[in-house]
Amino acid sequence: LAEQYRKATERREPSATTISVFENATKAIAHIGIRAMATPRFERTSCPFDPALVKEVNDAVERLNTFHNPKAIMTMLDAALVASKRNTYRRSLSAVLAAMFELFFAFHSGCKMQQASIRKAVLSTNLDPFEDELRARLPALCKLLEEPLAADVDRVGTVGVKIVELFVFLFAFQQKETVRILLEQDVLSTLWSLFVRYPRNSILHSQVLACVEGSFIGRNVSLKRAWISKVNIMDRLRDLWGSSREQGECLRHVIVRMSIAIRKYICSNNSTVQSWASSDSFALFSSFCESEVKAHVDLEQGALGGARPARQAESMLRKLKSANKTVID
Repeated sequence: LAEQYRKATERREPSATTISVFENATKAIAHIGIRAMATPRFERTSCPFDPALVKEVNDAVERLNTFHNPKAIMTMLDAALVASKRNTYRRSLSAVLAAMFELFFAFHSGCKMQQASIRKAVLSTNLDPFEDELRARLPALCKLLEEPLAADVDRVGTVGVKIVELFVFLFAFQQKETVRILLEQDVLSTLWSLFVRYPRNSILHSQVLACVEGSFIGRNVSLKRAWISKVNIMDRLRDLWGSSREQGECLRHVIVRMSIAIRKYICSNNSTVQSWASSDSFALFSSFCESEVKAHVDLEQGALGGARPARQAESMLRKLKSANKTVID
């Protein structure tokens, strides 16, 4: 499948066959990997087969787990990255990014499965082989993410959105070496620039929001420091709030969610963050959260976005007159 995919990316003119390979080969690799990841190991005590055969089957399932054996999908990603340099349409890259998102999403969902056997199998998955290979491709993906800003185009593009979508999981997992690469590539500044540059792209906004919330929920301190000190996100959120009324409530809702996540971390780690920004910046952001953010949250929690109605002392049903039986009949 990976080899057929690579050959398809080398064809100059796209055809129905080429597009079919892009879409179906990536989905096949992803779905086979997901099934292998969710398959519990066969135990000798529960299988009436020869122990050597049980081991052989377990090893085969292990090789099909894309997280443990990412060679095929990384071959696809490499071929798609090469093809993206000569083809701005980038159908192949979009397909492989979608497949990688499916894999991460399946892992995330599997960790919360109610069925114990599947949950146990998923939790035993080692993400390191997959993430180690993906980390080597991060600089190329980050460069693609910067293209809309450099070209000053009016849309971030499908590939750009899918790259950010993939980064959401990396911000959530916060593997130390992966975070280091992301910070070296200055991804946080790129994400914020995209967030501001495309104020009506609600899909992009929700993904950047997930990156910010994941950063402040996780354990990695470097991400939090970079958002506060390098991106200066507290001041930027306040500035963006003033101009966000023209862009609609969706953007304001995202700003509120970001502010709440940051504020919650600051309140719990006040002594740690004091050196990351000036005291004036913290004071202004705190005032912003206690006034504008709180007022917006109270408004959203009210009935139909308004103030909560006064509670009635007596139900209006008790005041209704009895129905006329003749009318009912």
